[in-house]
Amino acid sequence: MIRNSIFLLLACVISVSTWASDEPKLVSVGIAKSFVPVGFDDNDRVQIGIEGAFADTCFTISATGTTVNEEAKTITLLQSAYHRTGLLCSQLPIPFHQTVNVGVLTAGTYTLKDGVSGRTLGELPVVRAVRPGPDDYIYAPVRDASVQTDGFGGAKLVLEGSFPNTCFFWRDIQVRYYGNVIVALPIVDIRRCENDRCICKTEDVPFEKEVTLNVSQPGSHFLHVRSINGQAINKMVKVRFDDPIDPRG
Repeated sequence: MIRNSIFLLLACVISVSTWASDEPKLVSVGIAKSFVPVGFDDNDRVQIGIEGAFADTCFTISATGTTVNEEAKTITLLQSAYHRTGLLCSQLPIPFHQTVNVGVLTAGTYTLKDGVSGRTLGELPVVRAVRPGPDDYIYAPVRDASVQTDGFGGAKLVLEGSFPNTCFFWRDIQVRYYGNVIVALPIVDIRRCENDRCICKTEDVPFEKEVTLNVSQPGSHFLHVRSINGQAINKMVKVRFDDPIDPRG
């Protein structure tokens, strides 16, 4: 009995040692779907979303490589992940999603391809800019964005952030829909002051704005919210109509 216990203990020690010494391997995994916001021009920093699934629970997501062929107008996306083989892995598909920073592109329509399978994932249109700046409008400095549903088929977009002074004011929040992509343009303006006719105070002015969404299909959506100075909020959101209030983001 004692001898069997010793053998069992040694087996456990060897097993734990093997598990602990296992080094993750960097591998490439396939991309199932792309989410492409519409409205980029050739001085924007282009960002898109991708989605896929790992084969088991021992994968950890890593970086997404991008190869841009300007002449052929193709963008090849290669998603990498770390995989451990010494762990007890459940053979279950585990969804993943990622925001990919493609960078500034020349005008044209680009074909997105998965670097593993060679499959076409979609098209990315980039138009010529009509203004020298990165945006057509002045956008609010959005810090976070979320989608909430009310359990009765209604959904709303909530934007949070803060203005750096008291001279910013709201113009409009435009929302555009491209399949399962939601693009929000929080447009603001700045009061023009002459001869001390207005005084802008430099202080933090928090805001929280809500706008009703026209989303009828539940499921995964890619939310792209423009922000000031070419920044953007990008995230995958789950739109569900069976809960009273969905968790934010």
